[in-house]
Amino acid sequence: MVTVLSNLGLADESNGLVYLAQAIWLTLRIQTPLAQTIQLICGLCNAVPQNDELEALLGTTAMFFCNRRSEGHPQLKELLELAST
Repeated sequence: MVTVLSNLGLADESNGLVYLAQAIWLTLRIQTPLAQTIQLICGLCNAVPQNDELEALLGTTAMFFCNRRSEGHPQLKELLELAST
């Protein structure tokens, strides 16, 4: 499921950011695995222009997911590192 969601950003370059944003919204609704959620958020963050205000919001969102869904997660340290970049 998450592979399909992450591929949405590749479907149409003109709407790629919109599709990635929708994929992240869906992760709120269907509770995808934490690692894949953080990867989606980082994918969108890498797709927006550098120093765009959306970068800070996406970073905050990634940290929120790490704090809310990370209990006992074996890759928490790596995901927090990824979320903070």
